[in-house]
Amino acid sequence: MRSRTVAPLVLLSIAIVAATAMASGSDRSAPQRGVGTPTLAEPADWEPTAGELVRLHVAEESLISTCMASHGLRYVVEVGGGERLAGFRFPHVIDDPGWARRYGYAADSARTVSLARGTSQNSLHLASLTEHDQQVWRRTLFGERPEDLMVVLPSGIRLGASRTGCLAAAHEYLYGDFAAWFRTQAIAMNLPREYRKAVPADPRYQATRQLWAQCMRRAGYPVATPHDARAALPSLPDIAAETRLAEAEATCAQSTGFGELTRRLDTQYSAPSHRPYQQVVRRYRQMLQAAITRSATRAAI
Repeated sequence: MRSRTVAPLVLLSIAIVAATAMASGSDRSAPQRGVGTPTLAEPADWEPTAGELVRLHVAEESLISTCMASHGLRYVVEVGGGERLAGFRFPHVIDDPGWARRYGYAADSARTVSLARGTSQNSLHLASLTEHDQQVWRRTLFGERPEDLMVVLPSGIRLGASRTGCLAAAHEYLYGDFAAWFRTQAIAMNLPREYRKAVPADPRYQATRQLWAQCMRRAGYPVATPHDARAALPSLPDIAAETRLAEAEATCAQSTGFGELTRRLDTQYSAPSHRPYQQVVRRYRQMLQAAITRSATRAAI
């Protein structure tokens, strides 16, 4: 299969994680790389907390907004996206009722829908501009040349990113070395695409999913799979209803052991995919940890 080139047009990093770009040396508005870049040893089972991801997202948005303002352009810090980033902790089913009560389906509902429909504050602002000004806004945010950096993903897709722009500047500050981060996170975040397809087909998954579905029906939600629960979101009247559904999903996943099983299966099926890329995954987690540490100092910049 021929590979294809993808130019990143996504604002959010981490969880997705979107392609990033390195600031040009001539851009005086770009945040300067921090002195004393933290180097952190990464435990094999480390993963960021929801709060850490929210903080990292807010730091990124703040850096982008400051950079855009230096060019005379508006960019609104949209804090809500942090909860969506935290959602990657539950790739198959939410099984933490406390997390569900706090974040609900933020991973799949309000802000995701607003971005897709072009109703986020920045999307609405962009739509209000002339065609010329839209091009200027996009170039300032995403940079000039999406082919500056290229990486071939395990799936064969070629992903490109520009070295310039405010998104680039923010990520260069947070991750310390954009070229390394871009290639590392692109590969690390592409690995689950294939092995996670195998998890729902496992007989153990199917058997435990039925127990989960029975629990959900008793709770008043006749859904057969977690995907069905997410598909029901547009029909729910408000965030409170979404949160109740998310909490039911998590409570049933916990009580039936469905959540624990999906994590075990995820680990089992990920091993062959991760084996050739162990150093890449390790480096990805180290850089993510360092960025989370650095984001804590953003308020003092």
